[in-house]
Amino acid sequence: GRLYMKAEYTCPTTFVRTVLWTDGTAEGLTNLLGSDYCPTPGGSTDPFEPAPPSVFDDVSDLPPRNQLWGLVFLSCVPMLTSAGLVLWKFRMPGMFFNLYCGFAVLVVTLFFIGTIERDAVEVFMKTFLTIYSAGALLAFTLTCLLREALPDLLESMQDWVIALTSLLLFVMIHIDLEVPSTDTAWPWVVYALT
Repeated sequence: GRLYMKAEYTCPTTFVRTVLWTDGTAEGLTNLLGSDYCPTPGGSTDPFEPAPPSVFDDVSDLPPRNQLWGLVFLSCVPMLTSAGLVLWKFRMPGMFFNLYCGFAVLVVTLFFIGTIERDAVEVFMKTFLTIYSAGALLAFTLTCLLREALPDLLESMQDWVIALTSLLLFVMIHIDLEVPSTDTAWPWVVYALT
């Protein structure tokens, strides 16, 4: 039998991706592009030579951008559209779950498409999810307080909105303040006041 594997190697001006196959021995290792394939003369044909540094090294474990765009247009947008239509046409309050989570996934995916900094991911996730959950809960609470009578759809959505936004905010407050694992006093004071 043969073993096939993906490999990458560097040439002086480019980076080559190929497929290797072997019969199980080092001598039987064959590059399917040809043993001396390199787009520029004099380049390395060693498939095990490390790749050149890239600005995307920090997020190399993220899916490629084309897969993320596919997630946006083939998953997030259709799901948000269909959930919105079902919520509007059939008055099904449970669709709020799809809209709430789907919008968060859409924003996070767009962030991953635009970022090249690994350190920025954690800060963004904490900031966005905290503001998103607090903002949604605040907006719905103010709507309920300022209107004498809510439309039937909003009235039926109350359980979903309050449960989801409160749960996410509860989790995010614990993550942001590092409660209960912190020994510092100020996070506990903030936690007690929230």
